[in-house]
Amino acid sequence: MTTGAPLVSVLIPSYNRPEFLRQALTSAVGQTYTNTEILIQDNASDFDIETLVADFADPRISFHRNEKNLGMALNWRALSLRAKGKYAAYLNDDDVWEKDYLSLMVEKLERTPDLVLAFCDHWVTDAAGRIDPVRTAANSRRWMRDRIAEGKHKPFAQIALVYRSIWTASATVFRRDAVDWDEIPPEAGVTVDLYLAYLAARTGGGAWYCNKRLARYRLHNGSTTASFAALEPRIECARNSMFCWKAFASDRFLGSESPYFRIKLVQNLFRYGLCRWLQGVPNLKPLSIFRLLSPGLCVRHLKYMVQLRRIRV
Repeated sequence: MTTGAPLVSVLIPSYNRPEFLRQALTSAVGQTYTNTEILIQDNASDFDIETLVADFADPRISFHRNEKNLGMALNWRALSLRAKGKYAAYLNDDDVWEKDYLSLMVEKLERTPDLVLAFCDHWVTDAAGRIDPVRTAANSRRWMRDRIAEGKHKPFAQIALVYRSIWTASATVFRRDAVDWDEIPPEAGVTVDLYLAYLAARTGGGAWYCNKRLARYRLHNGSTTASFAALEPRIECARNSMFCWKAFASDRFLGSESPYFRIKLVQNLFRYGLCRWLQGVPNLKPLSIFRLLSPGLCVRHLKYMVQLRRIRV
């Protein structure tokens, strides 16, 4: 590490995954980029997370436990507001970084002052941490990272919010002062990673894409994604998603993508209404959804379906 390297705030939100947290923390302290502060915000776990963290005996680590569960979005916000680094990077407590992740991302940000963030592709692993090459390739295709050119993209609202290529939860380093972390709303909930991509994109700055896989996303039964198999978490996700897409659609800065955001709002209204119907307490009249539709919006939906299969940027 060269003298004068900028401080990077590593932000780890934790909740009830002690063994995975140990591995995430090991990857954070083992980075080749060493000028870091490693902040952990435990969201009132049922486990003794503080003792686990103390076992690392690393002075860069700072632990805070919430007295009560704040919800995902507010926990992320509280964590980000503790950061002091020039750069900030989230790391989910069940994911890990490759050793040179921070070194490569920070180098791009330092070289290009108008970048808001730098992001990369990532591996998909099973619960034991074994890389799944088939799921990894499928994940890259799904989120368009196999088609995005490596390098600078400005503006990047389409990449962040239409292609949704930027995984802010564990594969993005932000220029901390470029984002207003106070604007993370509690209503973002489990979609806070998407809302954070929005806050970064609406600045009008640039994003750097590195096509190397420098992080590892773990698939396991206790993940937030896996929880969506149950009805209540699906309802919560749909409600949080509706909040996000409505906010994006009403933002004048993102006006060119507004049709897509309205499409996503309608999709999540359908999902929410269906889940409520399955609960036996429907509270969303079908006609209220269809009023949001129009022939023009349906045509745009078809256009986006084609675009998201052929795009190369």
